[in-house]
Amino acid sequence: MSLDPDLDSMRAQGHLAVDLLVDWLAELPRAPVARMPDARWLAQLVGEPLPTAPGSVEDSMRHFMTELMPFATLVNHPRFFAYIPCPGSYVGALGALLAAGTNLFTGSWLGGAVAAQLEEQVLEWVREALALPIGFRGVITSGGSLANLSGLAAARARVAEADWNRTTVYVSQATHHSVAKAARLLGITGDRVRNIPVDAGQRMVPEPLRAAIAADRLSGRVPMLVCGTLGTTTTGAIDPLDAMVEVCRAEGVWLHVDGAYGAAMALLPESRDALRALEAADSITLDPHKWLYAPFECGCFLTRHLDALRRAFAADGDYMQDIPPDEINMFQRGPELSRGNRALKLWLLIRAAGIDALRQAIRDDLALCRLAHDLLAADPRVRIVSPPQMSIFCFTLNAGEAAAQRLMRAVLDDGYLMLSSSRVAGEYVLRWCVLNHRTTAADIRNSVARLSDLIDQHEG
Repeated sequence: MSLDPDLDSMRAQGHLAVDLLVDWLAELPRAPVARMPDARWLAQLVGEPLPTAPGSVEDSMRHFMTELMPFATLVNHPRFFAYIPCPGSYVGALGALLAAGTNLFTGSWLGGAVAAQLEEQVLEWVREALALPIGFRGVITSGGSLANLSGLAAARARVAEADWNRTTVYVSQATHHSVAKAARLLGITGDRVRNIPVDAGQRMVPEPLRAAIAADRLSGRVPMLVCGTLGTTTTGAIDPLDAMVEVCRAEGVWLHVDGAYGAAMALLPESRDALRALEAADSITLDPHKWLYAPFECGCFLTRHLDALRRAFAADGDYMQDIPPDEINMFQRGPELSRGNRALKLWLLIRAAGIDALRQAIRDDLALCRLAHDLLAADPRVRIVSPPQMSIFCFTLNAGEAAAQRLMRAVLDDGYLMLSSSRVAGEYVLRWCVLNHRTTAADIRNSVARLSDLIDQHEG
């Protein structure tokens, strides 16, 4: 078998792949959200000897869709309410297909000028959609974790290298774990990652932040970066960004906003006044594979200090001497040289759907979250711990933590819907997050009804 079959076979295989995908999407609402297979059993299902002879592309695609996919956890399912859903979209998937098929290199201008310029255009669209000032530029990443690493690396590039071992980073207990991980990768460990208290709403408290920065300066440390969060993973809380901007400006500290989940709220004109401080951030993380409905992997890092980002990831080699240094070279904006055309799926999605459709999808998610909250809040067995913040709310059972944990296990075993658990101020909670253009009011009502039945079965 040729790695590139004849043209008729290519077309037939491509049509089959699209047919299988569309058939699967058509059945998605009727499929279980998740199954919890035993790891040993799953290894046996997937395991097979290394193929040495040619096989059938068609049979392999069918095998994946019919034998393996039924046991997958479906984060794009309309009843997946766990973590922060990543729903993807069909148009975005077509962009990913074109990106894989054309296989453009996007690491440097010489190797991929068209893809590099396309990525720059997509980043400019995102900047404009978020109503950020002209001058914010950046890079499409694999996701929020790499974007947060980019923020810390760019901030460190503005510190004298002799002071790197004295830098400090400021987070809270609600900050995403990827920020502390990024700090560790940069050698910022232990108590140099300062944990600032949060208030009852899970928002960082500005005064302890100000005090911690002042204390660190007095002790000879170099305050480097404060990470504010626009939409925490557990509750969707928004840190007091206005106050954090004031602290960071007064102290000369880089403000990075992790808006992997919530920065897309700035697409909504009715939300912009509340998010105006986003304009004053030094850098921002956004995940288009969340609330812009692009498929994995599509994160985004934007900064007003492109020069610092380029210094952070500067690289050279004799074999790179033909690359025009002043053009768009994405390897200078992140740790990767070999990188695919991640921007194409988002470019096609925005160009085909238009930003207004994405705005409306976000509004619909917000309304459906409120619906789920209102229905559950009416159940006397349920206690709301954190009301809707963006499209997340948290609840528990009046019967206590053990009952709530039993309910969580029952939800996972049942598979009709999927939630996730966390803790708020030490209390065990179940989280409900709506982020999917496929989710309907009927999905919400049916899911609440199913949850009520599960409470009946497992509360005692």
